[in-house]
Amino acid sequence: MSVFNYENKQDSNYFEGWYLRLTDVNNNLNYAIIFALTKYKEDPHAFIQVLDNTKNKTYYYRFKDDNFKSSNNEIRINDNTISPNYLKLFTDDFDLEVTIDNHTFLQAKKNKKASAMGFLKNFPLPCFQDVIFLDAIFIGEAVIDGKIQQINGKAYMEKTYGNKFPEKWIWVQSNHSLKKASFTLALGIIPVLFLKIKGFFCILNYDGIEYKFAIYNRARIKVTKISINSISVTIKKGKYRINLIVDSVNPLELLGPALNGEMNLKVLESVASKMTLKFYKGNHLILDDQTGFVGFENMFFN
Repeated sequence: MSVFNYENKQDSNYFEGWYLRLTDVNNNLNYAIIFALTKYKEDPHAFIQVLDNTKNKTYYYRFKDDNFKSSNNEIRINDNTISPNYLKLFTDDFDLEVTIDNHTFLQAKKNKKASAMGFLKNFPLPCFQDVIFLDAIFIGEAVIDGKIQQINGKAYMEKTYGNKFPEKWIWVQSNHSLKKASFTLALGIIPVLFLKIKGFFCILNYDGIEYKFAIYNRARIKVTKISINSISVTIKKGKYRINLIVDSVNPLELLGPALNGEMNLKVLESVASKMTLKFYKGNHLILDDQTGFVGFENMFFN
C-alpha cells in the first residue's frame, strides 16, 4: 500500500490528489471522491471534490491548506479522512462513513514495489498516476435524503500528482465485470526531451492473474474515435491483445490542475459509462466481457 503515501515532491506550484470510486448498485449510489492539495502560489488550498452520478451534480469544497494532514497511511482534510481502508466524508451535502476491505492490489514482482508506472515513476514528468487498488468491497452508512441508509458495493482507488494534467488524455476504469475482471487504463500525451509521446499503462486482472501493458514494457496502443461519445482502443504486447469499445454516459464536469497546479482545468468524467472488452492470446479469445458503471474520461479527442 506504499503508493498511497503523500509524495510531496515540490514545495510550490504542485498538486497531489487521491481518487476513490464507490458504487452501490442496489442503493443507487455512484460517487467519485477526490481528496487533494494544490500548492499553486496564487491560490494554495486543500479541497474535496465529489461527483454524484445519482443527482447529476459535482461539488467542490475548499479548505485552508493547513487543514491538509498526512500520517499513518491516511489523508485528513478538516474532519474528513481517506485511506485505503476507510472513508469519512462529512460536508454540507454528504454524511458518509465506510470501511474498505477485500482489496485487489497490484502484484509486485522481483522484490520491487508494485506500481502502475514502473520505472517511469523516476522520470521528471509533469504528471504521475498510480493505482492504489484495482478492486475492493466497501460497507458502511450514508445519510441520503435525510435518512440513514446501510450501503455496500465496489470500490477503486488511485492517486495523481505533479504540476499539471497531460495535454491530452484518456482514462478508463472498470470493476463491475460479471466475469470478475478489473481493469484500468491511463493514456496521456507527455513531453520527453523534444518529443511528445503517448505514455500509458493498462492493467487487467482476470481470474487472479494480472496482465500489464505499458509503454515501458514495449506494449503498443492505438486509439480511434468512433463518435462524439465513443472510442475504440487496441493494445498489444507479444501474443496478447486487448480490444476495447467505451461509450460515455452522462459525463459531468470536474476541475483538474492546469499549469502549476492551478485548479481551473475543466474535466469531463463519467462513472456510468459502458465498455466491451475482448482479451486474446494469439487467436484464442480469453475474455469477452460487457460491463457498465465504467469510469471514463475522454480528453483526447475533445
